[in-house]
Amino acid sequence: MFPADLPQHTHGTPSRVDNCERELNTYRRLLHHGVTCVPRCFGIVRIPGYTDFARTWIPLMRLSRPPVGLLLEWIDAIPMPRHPLWPNVSLTAAAKEAISALREIHGAGVLIGPVDRYNVIAQKKLSGGRPVIKWVGFSNAVPWPRYGKVTPRSMDNDQAQAWEVLGKSAPNRVFPGHGR
Repeated sequence: MFPADLPQHTHGTPSRVDNCERELNTYRRLLHHGVTCVPRCFGIVRIPGYTDFARTWIPLMRLSRPPVGLLLEWIDAIPMPRHPLWPNVSLTAAAKEAISALREIHGAGVLIGPVDRYNVIAQKKLSGGRPVIKWVGFSNAVPWPRYGKVTPRSMDNDQAQAWEVLGKSAPNRVFPGHGR
């Protein structure tokens, strides 16, 4: 279910590096389109197995191989809160900011895929009295329109799922602008 122009593992399950490269390409696309609701991604990090870090952490993390992952910009944030985090800002307002940010991602032609609460992080400090929301974790993202199964309706579904995950039920006319 991955676009043909992204690196793929050709035999069975994609490798950890292939998954990282797919996610890296998604971050590149989002940043290329000027999407501000995602952290900057600096690339793939492969920790060699012979380092002290790897020798210490591989057994503790129960890994069979050295870790591979993406190096993202540090943001002082937490997963989207389920309880009010900021004075004078409701969770509904925070959820609306998250949906607005998701629309920005969709505007760059990316469908998130299964949305999890941990894909949405909220900065601990407000900006201009509003929460700052960032989206992370694009390992299941699908670029659009290159992949034929992604439609404006899919984007509406993405947003409805985000409302559900954020503890809200999707109102009828929350998603104008996708032109069905």
